[in-house]
Amino acid sequence: MRGLLVALMITMATMVGTASAEQQYGTMEEAKAMSLKAAAYVREQGRDAATKAFMSPGAPWHDRDLYVFVLNGKGVNRNFSHC
Repeated sequence: MRGLLVALMITMATMVGTASAEQQYGTMEEAKAMSLKAAAYVREQGRDAATKAFMSPGAPWHDRDLYVFVLNGKGVNRNFSHC
């Protein structure tokens, strides 16, 4: 993975301060936990395998409005299914 910056990022929709919004949207704590888990997965499995796993339908890398996407060193999204 040298020479190529792999950025793992989590996107979140704006939180709405209602009880139903808490069920519909992930929290900042959940986003942080998912990003740390994804970073560990990249270290364990390698960049290419992890990127493929992140794009897999039904993967644990999608939770409500939270999902993992991978950018290369030039800022290009490697998760083509999310573009």
